[in-house]
Amino acid sequence: FLSEMFGMVTVLEFICAQSPKNTKGLLIGLFWFISGFFNGVGRLVFSCAEHGYTNINDGYYNFLLLMCVVLAACFGVLGMVVYVIVAIIYKNRERPQPDEDDLNIRAYANSYYS
Repeated sequence: FLSEMFGMVTVLEFICAQSPKNTKGLLIGLFWFISGFFNGVGRLVFSCAEHGYTNINDGYYNFLLLMCVVLAACFGVLGMVVYVIVAIIYKNRERPQPDEDDLNIRAYANSYYS
C-alpha cells in the first residue's frame, strides 16, 4: 500500500511538472482511468481464480493461481517495455527554447535569491 501511494504521488507530480499546461487535466484523468482499469482487471482475475475453490491442495486451484501470477507478470513486463520506450522518447525529445522575457525573469529570480 505504501509503495503504491509513493508511486502515485510521483507520477502525479511528474505529470504536473512536465506536461504542457493545456494537457495536465487530460493526462491526470488518463492516469486515473488506466490505474482503475488495471486494478479492476486484477481484482476480476484473482476473484475468478478464488471463487468456489477452497481446497488449496486441489490441482485446478493451483493451476488458476499460477495463471494469475503469470498474467500479473506479463502485465509487469508489458509495463516495463512501455516505460523503457516512453523514457527513451522523453529523453530524446526536442525541448522548446525559452522566450527572451522568460530568460530575464529567471535571471532576475536567480540573482535575487542567490
